[in-house]
Amino acid sequence: MLASHTVRTPAQLLDLPLIGIDWERVHRPPPNWADWARSAGMDGGGAVDSSLTFSLSSAAIDAALAGRGLVLAPIAMITGDLAERRLVLPFDHRLQLPQPYFLAWDRAALNKPFGREFQQWVMAAGRRQAGLSCGDIPLSRLQAGPMHRLTSE
Repeated sequence: MLASHTVRTPAQLLDLPLIGIDWERVHRPPPNWADWARSAGMDGGGAVDSSLTFSLSSAAIDAALAGRGLVLAPIAMITGDLAERRLVLPFDHRLQLPQPYFLAWDRAALNKPFGREFQQWVMAAGRRQAGLSCGDIPLSRLQAGPMHRLTSE
């Protein structure tokens, strides 16, 4: 999508096809393009409409991968596509999701073979993802390959 457009400012993104995500009403909605524009300092004076809207983040990301438009996606869901350069961030301006993700398990699962190791691996992956999501770990450190490793920089 961006390869065929010259984009020098965040405001120019809003002139391109935008993909929205509209979650079920039981969840607080994710940030939308109007939220992004406002947080990037654009008052705009009007609504920012999406060309396409999906109820699943993964479907919206698939549409962006297919060149249908730009998507505001959770970093956790696109790190592989960023590392492999299938998706790009023209401007690294991140918004917080309105609710965190939680992981829960039965304590008995920790007593199973490799249960504790699995828990430690999941927790380490969560800390790494939190660093990527909030910007503490720059996206430039992502490397392509299995598990999308971080460089040691």
